[in-house]
Amino acid sequence: MSVNRPTPRDGAGIEPSVTTQLDLIADMALAPFVRQFANVDGVWFASQSWAAVQRWLTTIVASERFERIMRPVAVWVPGTRGVSFSVR
Repeated sequence: MSVNRPTPRDGAGIEPSVTTQLDLIADMALAPFVRQFANVDGVWFASQSWAAVQRWLTTIVASERFERIMRPVAVWVPGTRGVSFSVR
């Protein structure tokens, strides 16, 4: 049995993908969690033999799309209004 695996959309700027279908959505959903995991102990994460995962994470985090989506925001302080997020 053969599986028809779609390729990433042109211009997505994110390859290779962890998934075979809906790659961009799944990659963007997983990336913040993997990044957080890697940031807890960067030396340990870098020393693992996960070259493909490390390359995938580096590519995702360096992408313009990820930088645009994951902009840092100020830490909320009780008693202040906080940050408003627009829904488009």
